[in-house]
Amino acid sequence: ADQGGPDGEGDGGGSGVKPWFILSVHGALHSRVHLFFICLVYWDALLVPFQLAFFKLVRKLPWIYAVNATADMIYLLRILLRFNTSFVNDKSVEVFVPREVRKAYLDGDFALDIVASWPHDLLAWALDAHP
Repeated sequence: ADQGGPDGEGDGGGSGVKPWFILSVHGALHSRVHLFFICLVYWDALLVPFQLAFFKLVRKLPWIYAVNATADMIYLLRILLRFNTSFVNDKSVEVFVPREVRKAYLDGDFALDIVASWPHDLLAWALDAHP
């Protein structure tokens, strides 16, 4: 399929030249990044109840805040990566056109990713919030 001009605009088909900076949703690197992200989500799912149950103890463990801040940065990096990750369109064709990839992400999971990656614990710590 013709991808149009120099910026890769066109019909969004899977054939043609894939830009070097677009990560294939079917690639091994994407699979490894996705698996790492899932592990990070599980870590958060286990850590948040612990933090709420043992709030006074957790406040004395600064490494937990460092781990959470690192996780928050990874979530934000994942959002940036998603802007450059291909997707499969309604015709079951993997799309590599940068403009279409970004539009599909903005129209799809972007709002949920922003809400989910908001650093609530860092904000609570900065505001000295108590449960």
